[in-house]
Amino acid sequence: MEQYKKDFISILRAVVCQDGTNIPADADWDNIWSLANKNHLEAVVYAAAPEEWKPMFASTYYSMVARTVRQEHFLEQMEYALSSAGVHYGLQKGSILKYDYPNPCLRFMSDMDLYIKLEDRPTIRTLMKTIGGVFSGTESGDEQFRFDGNLGVEFHGRLLYRKTPHGIENYPDWSLMDESKDRLTEEGYALNLIGHAVSDLSKGGPGIRYILDLWVYRHRHKPQPDWDVVWTRLQQDIIAEAAQNLIDLSEYLFTGEEATELVHEMADYILAGGLYGEAYRNAAAEAAKAGGKGKAVLRQFFRNREEFVNRYPWLRERLYLLPFAWILRGFNSLYRHPRIVRSWLNRMKAVNSQTIKEQNERLKRYGL
Repeated sequence: MEQYKKDFISILRAVVCQDGTNIPADADWDNIWSLANKNHLEAVVYAAAPEEWKPMFASTYYSMVARTVRQEHFLEQMEYALSSAGVHYGLQKGSILKYDYPNPCLRFMSDMDLYIKLEDRPTIRTLMKTIGGVFSGTESGDEQFRFDGNLGVEFHGRLLYRKTPHGIENYPDWSLMDESKDRLTEEGYALNLIGHAVSDLSKGGPGIRYILDLWVYRHRHKPQPDWDVVWTRLQQDIIAEAAQNLIDLSEYLFTGEEATELVHEMADYILAGGLYGEAYRNAAAEAAKAGGKGKAVLRQFFRNREEFVNRYPWLRERLYLLPFAWILRGFNSLYRHPRIVRSWLNRMKAVNSQTIKEQNERLKRYGL
């Protein structure tokens, strides 16, 4: 591991873990800032930077602080609208975890994520419009909205993750919601947080921030879940091995525990990418899961029935319209996201068979 990456980890430990780790005196701040920028950890690095470097980082840092304040204000408005309409929801990931960081602005959020019932999506669309939201599309059934100040909100109809022949897939479990508090149970929150990291690992990431999240949750969050319940579900969903490897990695990086050769490899792998890993890895992983590039392209456009029912609820009672839904999704993707589609196809085209084989072997080592 390059020295600036080691120094980056030391900075995360000093500022977030607050374990007495010294901030390196002769750090390569240019490379460290670049790495922080790729992982949305600029606020942490700003807090550690020497005074002579702070002016160069200040604009990004204060924009992140301002964004955190806007998000907190907007979240109150959104929660009031949902509660007034009797729509139950559970905050996910950073919306809760940021308060376990020494300062909420240290845990940047690009979007706010909420878990909801699929049948509440029509009501949510109406509510979000009343408070200034613009519907920006769906992704596997998730409702996405944009608000003033480029604030984003995603409503997810699925909570947990499991390994299937098609890879890591998302599925709902409302029993892990506490409707009386409009909050996930601690077991539900832990499973979502860990499962999300496993899902990203199966693709092109995850970035180092998600590994830091695992450490913060396990060491700072109160109350803790019933870990026996959590591990039983992870085992049932066949992602326990990958989850344990990620937690071992978090302990190695942020507590300094001894690590296996595999954990050292995972550290290098994750620090080589950004928040969402590397695009070429994602393409290689998709091709590996599908059994080839051609099958990966077909799978992207002709996803399984459950995916389409989540995306288009009207299909539930009209499955004979599935071919029409394939066409509709293809048209919407090309119309709304032409550059993303072209970029994805170009990445898939560039992936070679050796890269696919290596990525497949790597993911197996990581427990996937």
